[in-house]
Amino acid sequence: MIWVTKELSDFDSLSEVDMNRFIRKNRYYIIILLILVVTGAGLLQLITSIRNSNSGNGFGKNNEPVGGTEYDKKIAYMKDNPDEYPKEVVDFSIKYPEAIDYSYDYPKYKNTCKITGKTREAHRNGFPLYIQWEKEFGYCSYNTTMIGTGGCGVTAFAILMSGLTGDFSNDPAKIAAFSEKNGYCTPGHGTNINIMTEGAAKYGFKSKDIPVVEKLMKDELDAGKPLVINVGPGEFTFGGHYMVVDGYDEKGFMLLDPNSPKKTDERWPFDSIKDQIKFVWSYEKIAE
Repeated sequence: MIWVTKELSDFDSLSEVDMNRFIRKNRYYIIILLILVVTGAGLLQLITSIRNSNSGNGFGKNNEPVGGTEYDKKIAYMKDNPDEYPKEVVDFSIKYPEAIDYSYDYPKYKNTCKITGKTREAHRNGFPLYIQWEKEFGYCSYNTTMIGTGGCGVTAFAILMSGLTGDFSNDPAKIAAFSEKNGYCTPGHGTNINIMTEGAAKYGFKSKDIPVVEKLMKDELDAGKPLVINVGPGEFTFGGHYMVVDGYDEKGFMLLDPNSPKKTDERWPFDSIKDQIKFVWSYEKIAE
């Protein structure tokens, strides 16, 4: 390559014949040189792009996202402003990206509860779909946190009781107060399982423990008895989580997931969730 460079420096003194001879003789070196130039230019452009995307907190005027994805920029902004965003609020959206707007709006709504007053309708099979981090009640205090970040149990119970009674005033805010009053929440550990048994009885419904067996779960649903499942870490949670099972079809079970509209709209084959299920209960009206 040193020899080639030296010959390149003599271009001005080469005739056209000499030039053609030089190119033929050194064509492989010239090709390699061109490849290195093009590659270097591409790498420089990539490095510049990365530097630009990582500069600052990703937000411009009025905290509007600048470049990258809106999710990434909102996470970056929250991390850069710890005085406005408690760690648990930021971590919640890192674990559960669907809740990003809930976390990002925390400074605006943190002292409010039931702010929308929207009318609720059945989502599927007569049951509503409450999402624990909805603005309507997600900022309501519950236990040692908020319904949005620690209220999957009361939200699932609200879905269950609203569907069973037909009274959609049994929303998560009302159930959270019910849970606290009756000692169904444990500080730092969310909602304990007693709400699904003793709590259901207070609402006039009998719960029944069901083994984690696909046929037995389907038999209960076929009899018109909805299920609640408590799951451990896996597809749905990093800790513990409650969901209502309102039916099944050829693709799998239908779950009303209080932490995910997306997962609610999917179907879940038994084999994909069985190892995560810790408890299953079915429900029916207590005979008078």
